[in-house]
Amino acid sequence: MYANALPALINPVYGLPGRAYDFVGGNTVFDSRLTVTRSTTDPYFDANSVQQAASPDTGRLDHDPLTGAALGGLVERGATNSILRSREFENAVWHNFQTDISENTATAPDGTATGDRLIALVSDSNHTIRPAANLTYVQGNTYTLAVDAKYSDYSYISVRPGSSNMSSTGVWFNIQAGTVGTIEANVDSASIRPRGNGWYRCSVTITYTPATGTDGTAIMLVPSDGVQLFAGDGVSGNFLWEAQREDGPAATSPVTTEATAASRGREAIADSYDFPAAAGSVILTGRVRDILGVDTRRAFTMRAGAGTEEIYVEFSTAGGVAARVRGASTNHIGASFSSGVDIDAADTRFALAIAWADNDQYAYFNNITRGATDALTATAATAPDFSGVDGQWFGNHESSDFGLNGWIERALFYPARLPNATLQKLAA
Repeated sequence: MYANALPALINPVYGLPGRAYDFVGGNTVFDSRLTVTRSTTDPYFDANSVQQAASPDTGRLDHDPLTGAALGGLVERGATNSILRSREFENAVWHNFQTDISENTATAPDGTATGDRLIALVSDSNHTIRPAANLTYVQGNTYTLAVDAKYSDYSYISVRPGSSNMSSTGVWFNIQAGTVGTIEANVDSASIRPRGNGWYRCSVTITYTPATGTDGTAIMLVPSDGVQLFAGDGVSGNFLWEAQREDGPAATSPVTTEATAASRGREAIADSYDFPAAAGSVILTGRVRDILGVDTRRAFTMRAGAGTEEIYVEFSTAGGVAARVRGASTNHIGASFSSGVDIDAADTRFALAIAWADNDQYAYFNNITRGATDALTATAATAPDFSGVDGQWFGNHESSDFGLNGWIERALFYPARLPNATLQKLAA
């Protein structure tokens, strides 16, 4: 681990880190010192850009589905997919309007022949597929609808959550070019992400404004941007796989359903490294996959004494980044970094460094993508004591679900308070 970077990590005074985890260095299994918590089987991409399934309580070393490059240890919040038979569009739980389905006609991202083809029938109309039973939408809640799609004959699809009672919730996606097209007025955000072999995951997020009730959830074939009505020919169409409607402001990895809704459990990567009583340093790098919306997401948590001693860094509403260094139930650092380091864009790489000693506490954050940095300091007489640590958690809170929805790349624990210049160099 850290084999290529090892010389840079050796400090002439402090030596090697007490712990060094590298989730992007070509490893194929998680370090045995780490514990992964997740109650469900969930997907990730291997180095061959094929979707695989990770068993419960096993780590997900995720890779770019196009290049196979290592992304890191994937950590996501829990999610429930409310759409039944999420990859079985031929099933009666789906309702076709001027469309037909040819099942199992394309190789899906997981390498199986389970991609279905949605075909536009001969009619000058819209051409839609949706769950036959409308889904429940609660007024004021945020929902994300996502579907995997692949171009065959029509360059676009349109994805529309809350499509009957709420107007202007549609987004057009160019699944030939991999770009987002027209976004209607009541959409909070939209994204398109490659899934390999020509597949894209198209997602739309809305905040539901009508009264609580059931509403439509639609996926449309469309020939061009902004178009809804067109004449099909009964032959042409596009491929679909894995539809998902979940609570929250971003699409997470697919949760496959059958006869009932299904959920992914809370996920965290944990360690239990005991620091010396007097001092220590933590360096962590990673990447946030999606815009935060209204979520709170935790990059790192460390606790001792049932929370009387605590360190964390989290990302919150509107992209704010906050740090806490807490000792003897008193916050030595408990503040937000400047707006210049906010996590307010998708695919933002970050690095953080936190160090503590008596009379000297320090938190440093580097928005690597933007090239913006900031530091927080404190001079509390007695530093936090993590010599009998409750644990360290990467990408989540210790018990609540503030899942990062992103990747942990590297983590270093030094059993000493490193100089600020060294911390900044390591957090670059």
